Amino acid sequence: MSSQRFENKTVIVTGAAGGIGEAYARALAAEGANIVVADLADEKGKQVAADIGGLYVSTDVADEESAKALAAATVDAYGSIDGLVNNAAIYGGMKLDFLITVPWDYYKKFMSVNLDGALNVTRAVYPHMTNGGGAIVNQSSTAAWLYSGFYGLAKVGVNGLTQQLATELGGQNIRVNAIAPGPIDTEATRTTTPKEMVADIVNRLPLKRFGKPEDLVGMCLFLLSDEAIGKVVDKGAKAAGSLAELAAGTDIVGICVLNDEQVRSVVTGPDGLLSTARPGTIITVHSTIGPDTAVDLAEQCAARDVVLLDAPISGGAMGAASGRLAIMVGGPRDAYEKLKEPFRLTADLLVHAGPEVGAGTKMKLARNLLHFISFTATTEAARLAEAAGLDITKLGKVVRHTDAVTGGAGAIMLRETTATLDTDDPWYGIFTGVRTLGEKDLSLALALGDELGVDLPLGQIALRELAPGLGVPHLEGETA
Repeated sequence: MSSQRFENKTVIVTGAAGGIGEAYARALAAEGANIVVADLADEKGKQVAADIGGLYVSTDVADEESAKALAAATVDAYGSIDGLVNNAAIYGGMKLDFLITVPWDYYKKFMSVNLDGALNVTRAVYPHMTNGGGAIVNQSSTAAWLYSGFYGLAKVGVNGLTQQLATELGGQNIRVNAIAPGPIDTEATRTTTPKEMVADIVNRLPLKRFGKPEDLVGMCLFLLSDEAIGKVVDKGAKAAGSLAELAAGTDIVGICVLNDEQVRSVVTGPDGLLSTARPGTIITVHSTIGPDTAVDLAEQCAARDVVLLDAPISGGAMGAASGRLAIMVGGPRDAYEKLKEPFRLTADLLVHAGPEVGAGTKMKLARNLLHFISFTATTEAARLAEAAGLDITKLGKVVRHTDAVTGGAGAIMLRETTATLDTDDPWYGIFTGVRTLGEKDLSLALALGDELGVDLPLGQIALRELAPGLGVPHLEGETA
C-alpha cells in the first residue's frame, strides 16, 4: 500500500484543531493530502495547519455563509475538493443535562453545530465534488444507540443524515459514510466525563480502556480513499462513474445497500439502474428488505424486460472475506441458474429459496429471527453465569468451541416439516432424546436461576415450548 494514496487529493476536516479531527488531518497529510483545517479555535487550528503544511480557515459550521467561504477558500487554494470529514462538534465541557430540561437556547445552538453543521458544510462542498466524485465521512458515536441525552440524539441525526445524503449523492459518485466510535480519550472527553464515572465506563468497555484518536484513523482514511475500487480495477474490473453507466454495460448487477429506500433509489431513482439496463439484465438485491419491496421492484423491472431477484446474504464480514457467504435467492429458476458461476466467487452456498421474488428475503428473515433470538438467549445465559461467579469470557470460549463441533442450533434443522412426529417416524426416537436431555438441563438451569435470583424468561419459554417445537409433545399423562 502506497504511503501517498492521497497525493494531489484535497480534504477538508472540520473541528481539526484538536482531538479526533486533528488525528484525521495529520494522518491524511502524512499520506499526501492537501488538508484544510476548519475550526473556530484559531490559534490551535493555525498551528495544526502549519505543522502539516495545510491551510487553516476559520469556520463556523453552523453558519451558511461561513461554510460557503470555507468551500471557496479551499477551491481557490487547491482547485478542487475530493474529501470532507464532518467532525466539528460542541463536546468538550458541554452541559450534562436531560433533553427535557436542557435550556432551549443551548439545545438549539448545540444541534446547529453537532447535526445541522454537517449538512451545512456538505451543502457548501458537494457542488465542487460532482465532476470527479468524492467522499464524505461524518463523525457519529455509539452514543446514538445508548440514548445519551441530546448528544446521543444529535448522533442519531448524524446517522440518519448520512443515510439520506448517501442516497441523494450516490448517483453523483460521492460516497457518504459515518464512523461511530465508543469513548475516545481526548481533552474534550476528559473535560466532559465526570471523574467518578470514568472507572465504571472503562469497566464496561471490551478493551477496558478509552480508545485513542489514532484508533479511528485507519477507518477514516479507508472511507475517504478510492483505493478499494483501485484494487479491483487493477485486477481487470472496470470502474463505472454512475449507476446508469454501470447498468448500461452489465449483465448482472448486485445491490448491497442499507434499506428499502436505498434499494428503490438505486433501481428506480433518477439515473438509476433501470434508466439504462438492457433487456435480459438480472438485478440481485442482497440487502435485507421487506418482501413486498422486492415484489414491487421486480414488477417495475419486468415492465422493462429486466429481472430482479431478491438474494439476501448470510455470513457477515468473516464470510465475505473468506468467500464463504450463503446467498438465498427468490425468483425464477432460470435466472437463478445464471447466478451460479459469478456468485461462486463470493459464496460457497447458493440456495434457490423459491420461484417467487420475496422468497429469499423471507428465508433471510427466518434465519435472522433465529440469530437474534439466540443472541438474546446468550445474554440470559451470561447473566446466569455471572451471577454464579463465573468468567463469562471463558463461557464464550466453550460455546464457540462446542458450536463449531455440533453445528449449534442448525444441527436440528434436518426435517422437511414442523408437523408433530408419528411415534413410528425414524426421527421420533432422536428428537425424544433431545427433548429429554433439553428439559433436564433447562430445569436445572432454571433452578439455579431461582437460587441466584436471576430472571430467565427465555429459559422458561424454552422449557415449555421445546417438546412441541421439536414435534414430540408429551403424550397425555407425561410430564416435562
